[in-house]
Amino acid sequence: MRPPIIISGGGIIGSYISSRLSRHNIKNYVVEKRPQLLEKSNKIRTLTLNKNSIELLEKEGVIIKNQNVTNINVFDEDENKLTFNANELKLKSIAKVVVFDDLQHAIETKINKNIIYDSEISKINQKNSNLDLEIKNHSPISASLLIGSEGRNSNVASLSNIKKDVKNYHQIALTFLARIDLDEHTAIQYFSDNGIFAILPIPVDRLGNNFSIVWSIDSSKLLLNTKDFVNENITFFEKKLDQKINIGSEVLNFNLSSHHFFDYISGLTVLIGDAAHSIHPLAGQGINLGLADADILCEELIKTFNNVNNYSISEGLKSYELRRKTLNKIMRSSMDLLLLIFSNRYRPINFIRAIGLKGLNKSNTIKNIFIKHALGEYRV
Repeated sequence: MRPPIIISGGGIIGSYISSRLSRHNIKNYVVEKRPQLLEKSNKIRTLTLNKNSIELLEKEGVIIKNQNVTNINVFDEDENKLTFNANELKLKSIAKVVVFDDLQHAIETKINKNIIYDSEISKINQKNSNLDLEIKNHSPISASLLIGSEGRNSNVASLSNIKKDVKNYHQIALTFLARIDLDEHTAIQYFSDNGIFAILPIPVDRLGNNFSIVWSIDSSKLLLNTKDFVNENITFFEKKLDQKINIGSEVLNFNLSSHHFFDYISGLTVLIGDAAHSIHPLAGQGINLGLADADILCEELIKTFNNVNNYSISEGLKSYELRRKTLNKIMRSSMDLLLLIFSNRYRPINFIRAIGLKGLNKSNTIKNIFIKHALGEYRV
C-alpha cells in the first residue's frame, strides 16, 4: 500500500487538492502552519473566479455566495475604452467574485479531518520511491509525494533548492471595500498616472459595501500612510468615473512582484500554484492559474494511483509540468506586456494603443478569444 500524499499548505489550492484526492480514495494529509481552522475575518480580500475554477469547486461541493460580473469596462489614461459584455459574447457571466475568507473557510472545512495544524515541513529526505518528512511539532511521516502549496515564499520550495526568476514591480496594491452607485454586475479597470484602479462587484455585505477596490500604485508615490493616501487621491477616480466612492473598510496593502520557478519538480516533490509561480494581479488570474494547476496535477495523480497504463508518479509529475509550466510562463509574460502597454507615457505608443483598443472594441470575435482564455476554456 502506498504511503499518503502530503500537501504542505492548507490554503485554497492545497485544500482543493486534498478534497479531490480524497474523493478518489487517495490518502492524503495537509500540513498547515496555522494553529486552527481559519475563521472568517475582515472579509476585505476578494477573488475573481473564472468558469473553469467555479466548475472545479462545485464538483467538490464548494458553493458560496458570489456576484456575477457581466460587464467589464477598461479605460486607459486617454479615456479610450474597451468593453466586454456577457450578452454580446453569448455568456451568462464573464466571472464571479467571491470573498477570499468565505472560500477559504468553506473548502478548508470540507477537508478539516485531513489537516495537521500548527506544523511545518522541516526536512525532506528521499529514499528510492518514498519520502521521509520531518515535521515541526509532529512525528516524522513517510510519504509517496510532497506537494508544495504554501503560496509565495514556499517553505517546500526553499527546502528543495529549486531556482526561480523574480521580478519586483516596485508597486504596492491597496485593497478595500466601498459603496458605489454603479450597476451591481459591472467591473472597471482604469489605467492612469495615478495607478491601476480596479473596481469589482461583490455580494453586498452587512455594512452596505457592494464593490471591492484594488488600486496598484508606484511605491515611490506612497509618501503617506495608506488610509490618508486613499482619502487624498481617490477624488481623481471619482471625477473620471463621475461616481462617489464611499470607503467602507480598512485599507490593506501588499507589495507587488512576480516569480516563476525554472522547475516545478525535484524528485518526489512538486510545486503548485503561487508556490511555483505568481503574476501581476491586474487581471485577477492568480487563483485561476492555481486551480488550473491543481486540476491537472490531480488528474495525473488519479491516473497514477489507479494504475492507468502502469503510470508512475514520476511520469505523472513530468506530464503535469509539461502541461502547465509553459502556459503559466505565457500568462506571466502577457500580464507584463499589458502592464508595459498601459503604463507607457511615450506618445507614439499611446497613439498605437488607442487605435488598437478602438479596433479591438469593435471585434466580438477577438474579444471572444480573449474571454475564452480568461474563462479557462483552453485546456492542455
